[in-house]
Amino acid sequence: MNSIVQRPRGILLDFGGVIVSTRKRETWVQEVAAEISQLIDGALPLERIEADVRAGETAAKLVRNALARPARAPEFTHTGYILDFVAAEWPEHLRRQIAEHASHLCYLTGLRSEEREMRRGTRELLEWCRAEGIAVGIASNALSGRVHREWNRDHGLSRFFRAEVYSDEAGIRKPDARFLWRAAEAIGVPISQCWYVGDHLDRDVLCGKRAGAASAVLMPAPNAEKRPFATEVEPDLTVADPAELLSVLQSLPARGAKAAATSAATSSAPETSAPETATQVAAPTSAATTSEPRTPEAAERVAAARQLRRQAENAVLRVEEYLRGAFRGNMHVEYKEGVHDQVTEHDRASEKILIDALLAQCPTASIIGEEYGMIEGSGPVTFYLDPIDGTSNFVQGIAFFCASVGVAYDGEICAGAILDPMARNLFSADSEAAYLNDAVLRTPQALPAGRATLITGYPTVKDLKIDGETALQRQAQLIQNFSSVRRVGSGALSLCHVAAGWTDSALGASVNAWDIAAGMQIVRMAGGTYQPLWYGEPESGTADQDAPGYLAWGPGGNYPVLEQVAAQIRAAR
Repeated sequence: MNSIVQRPRGILLDFGGVIVSTRKRETWVQEVAAEISQLIDGALPLERIEADVRAGETAAKLVRNALARPARAPEFTHTGYILDFVAAEWPEHLRRQIAEHASHLCYLTGLRSEEREMRRGTRELLEWCRAEGIAVGIASNALSGRVHREWNRDHGLSRFFRAEVYSDEAGIRKPDARFLWRAAEAIGVPISQCWYVGDHLDRDVLCGKRAGAASAVLMPAPNAEKRPFATEVEPDLTVADPAELLSVLQSLPARGAKAAATSAATSSAPETSAPETATQVAAPTSAATTSEPRTPEAAERVAAARQLRRQAENAVLRVEEYLRGAFRGNMHVEYKEGVHDQVTEHDRASEKILIDALLAQCPTASIIGEEYGMIEGSGPVTFYLDPIDGTSNFVQGIAFFCASVGVAYDGEICAGAILDPMARNLFSADSEAAYLNDAVLRTPQALPAGRATLITGYPTVKDLKIDGETALQRQAQLIQNFSSVRRVGSGALSLCHVAAGWTDSALGASVNAWDIAAGMQIVRMAGGTYQPLWYGEPESGTADQDAPGYLAWGPGGNYPVLEQVAAQIRAAR
């Protein structure tokens, strides 16, 4: 053992090989192939589909082994698994048809491919950890985390876990250290005070070491695959099963009162109140700018917003490789309300990926999306989805578009995430801060008007119909007043550029809630100003994301002409 001298404050467990032992079911390929055949109306011979399902499993296994090497390890999406590994050689119309069912088929594959049996001592270990106040979470690579969640629920284990983090939902996989960092954050314990327990050296022990876990524990599975290549890491501890892990934990001294108090002060949430799911905690705060001591209730709200941010991040990362693969490829373009309002099959497929990822993490949430509209949930969380904000750019091959997920709790925006897939920039915010690729984002001082840049889509075709030629006169005012005026075609990404200081200001006059819900929180938490633009007096209690327009600028921004133009637009409507 390394320096294992006391019990951890948290334990992160792999699922397969640790919670359960697994073995392949003999008939799973035939069962999955039969389902696929029904979904494509028997368009391919069943024998061909079965061969492709087997080929897909083999290809995915090879890719997973390869991803055990790099420090950054992205997880392939459900759509990517089906299209790249199973249906790689299918006719394009069948690929489009089956892509709509990718998440269902990954779930079915995970469900049918293996039989699972709880390992010796699992329940006793979890019960003891709960009694001792040790936080426990799941951190597991998975084709479909939903399968594992349901297994835990059906076997009465879900209540023991403060969080369950799966790679298909997070968009990254072990041995990427960020995966364990997210899991540790989700259970409210610093990774430096967590043990990580897994059944592979090359994924689990390596990930624990990279992430800085207090101890990386190896629990070899009875039927574990041979390592594909040598890994120069050694576990701090090797145990046979959960029962032996429990014996080791019981033999160690508990953390002293002083150590526990110190640890609690560094934790992002009180150990006794970390949420199992985002919907089980108090409402998040809208901002965390007060210097007053944080109460336990406030800490819970902050932790909830942080967890919702992570859920939004996980969701948008799920569409990254899909959008990158579809960009500048052949696509079918349709028109909603004229030639200026385009939509593609990729908008719909991306929104489906987002919906599946979000509901897997927060099943009671409501969803308001650009393509599929409203999905009514029973909980207080609402996700606002724009799967491709900047579809016209996407269609034309212009690399300025994004996927956006805004999060409201009881109607108030508290978190959000926006992914620029081509630049690989992930913007996000909760109720404490804004982030760019996991680093805290603070907006620099904005330039004065004569040197500043403005991003605006005004006037759109809709604006011209409403405001007539006056809209062009207002546009001229802006062009004359700002050093540079840019029309870039994505309101959500424009707001991210304001937050990052890459542009000084932004104006939108005809927007929907899904366009700006995430971006407005990112601007505000980065230190900029987001001002909703209302036409007439809003009803009492109307949320900012429901405003049809907006102004945004960085700290110190002073743009009288911009505000004058906004006032003219407001007065005319």
